[in-house]
Amino acid sequence: MDRWGIGRDCGSCGRRGMTRRRFASAALLMSGSWLLRGCGSTPVPAYGGTAPRSDTLYVVAAGWHTEIGLASADVQGPLAALARDFPDARYLVFGWGERDYYMAAEPGSGDLVRAAFPGPAAMLVIPLGTSPMDAFPTSQVFALGASRPGIGFLCDYVWGYLDKGPDGAPRRLAAGPFAGSAFYASGRTYDLARTCNTFTAEALHAAGLPVDPAGVFLARQVTNQLPAAAAPAGR
Repeated sequence: MDRWGIGRDCGSCGRRGMTRRRFASAALLMSGSWLLRGCGSTPVPAYGGTAPRSDTLYVVAAGWHTEIGLASADVQGPLAALARDFPDARYLVFGWGERDYYMAAEPGSGDLVRAAFPGPAAMLVIPLGTSPMDAFPTSQVFALGASRPGIGFLCDYVWGYLDKGPDGAPRRLAAGPFAGSAFYASGRTYDLARTCNTFTAEALHAAGLPVDPAGVFLARQVTNQLPAAAAPAGR
């Protein structure tokens, strides 16, 4: 378990991951009534056609955190420009979170308190040379059937979360914590009513999957909605 809640074979990361999860769990418990008043989702354009679900997207879930994965070859539209930053990747995983907390090497309670209030966000893009099931052996990885045009809607949704520079390209902030990964600025605001899990649920909804993002802020509120056929994928 690493410090973003996503499981990897990383011996020294586990202790930091558990610390972050304890901080996050405490904040959610203390903020429960506020969350119930404020949580919600933004209307998201969603694919409503009937094209066959012949492609695959992935949800990686561990602890409090979820991320979205795609085969690099399936990345479409403007988001394909970002995919070109990772020419050797077979898969790309997209995670979203509060900028300072997400990017901190050793986040503390002060970082967590700041993350509870609306603030800037960042997108972490992780390139993989192997499938998400093999890359994240200690996480739940769900493989979901999706249509080609549905994945196009999802790509447009992810693209809309990225902040762009004067040249129209996503603004790269820093190298990420894993080989080849990178943080990019997000133009959306993070708070405890719009978390990484809201981002994931809305992305799945955009792809035309039967996921309702309204009120989602916990990982289980995403995974509980996944189709019964999309059990955690075997490795």
